[in-house]
Formats: sequence, structure tokens, C-alpha cells
Amino acid sequence: MKNTSVGVDLAKRVIQACVVKNNKVVSNEAIAADDFSAWLANMKPTIVVFEACGTSNYWKQIALELGHDARLISAKLVSKIRQLLNPVSLLILISFRVKRFSSKSFNLL
Repeated sequence: MKNTSVGVDLAKRVIQACVVKNNKVVSNEAIAADDFSAWLANMKPTIVVFEACGTSNYWKQIALELGHDARLISAKLVSKIRQLLNPVSLLILISFRVKRFSSKSFNLL
């Protein structure tokens, strides 16, 4: 779990998941929302980070039930740099920086 993290961009129909292991992008894939819980279930326990939104609490609970260390990032923090990066680049950045996350602060840059 220590060397792997997943940044997740939630949407209605397609969920983008970026897996980073040992500071390298292992996969960056679009997953149908209906298949995302099965995808999480097939992963070894890891850190999974969601941007806070309408469905993020639901997915966080699913991830926790499956043994993952699930975390939410304030949309306010993400919005500061969202205009600088495309969604995939933002997701990769979050996946790399997640290990510096604490409950009080999360510096993306």
C-alpha cells in the first residue's frame, strides 16, 4: 500500500483512475461507473484519493469497505490548479502527491 496510490476523477458514466506505483504511472484508464466497484475489489489495498463531489462520499465508503485507504481532497484545493492542467494531468499530479496528504493540508504544487 505504501508505494501505490490511485487518483480518481468521478463522473456520471465514466470514472478515470490513475494508478501510480513507485513514482511511475502504471495505468491511467477510463472505467465505466458500473464497473468501478469491481475494479476496486480486484486491486490490492492501496491509497485511493477522490476529489470531493456529490458522489465522492459514496465511492469513499465503497473503497473503505474493500480495504483501501480512501481519502477526499477538497474541490477548492483542486480548483486552484484545474485551469492550468487538463483533467488527466491533474489526476496524475494528485496520484503523485497523495503521499504528502494530511487531514489538515494537501499541497498539489
